Amino acid sequence: MFPATARLGAAYRATAYVVRCQGREVALRVGRAPPPLPWGGCRQAWVVTACNPGSRLRSPAANRLAARRLAWALRRRGLRSVPSVARGDAGDWPPEPGLLVFGIPRRSAAALGRAMRQNAVVEVGRRAVVLVPLA
Repeated sequence: MFPATARLGAAYRATAYVVRCQGREVALRVGRAPPPLPWGGCRQAWVVTACNPGSRLRSPAANRLAARRLAWALRRRGLRSVPSVARGDAGDWPPEPGLLVFGIPRRSAAALGRAMRQNAVVEVGRRAVVLVPLA
């Protein structure tokens, strides 16, 4: 499903994944070290969204419904998350709400992204932020 194009990869890298942690906003960027986060014993976290599946714009109502579906799936599994917003540097794509999910392995994060029909998820390790295409 991931259209592995240089343009799409560049778009992910030219995006700030902003989360609100401990009363402040922190920006996560692919290819850079992350700022301190409330890891709570986790080794990694994942930025996952349900909005605009397949990188195709959907209506705000459809995105809200998809976001509720994602939040429900995480609650059902007892997973800890904090809200995130993906903001492209170019401003040619609307801000995209998502969640920074703690405490799941790569396979589970990829399965969650695929279930939400996404092209990729963003891995936030303690030392690097990495784009993970969902081929």
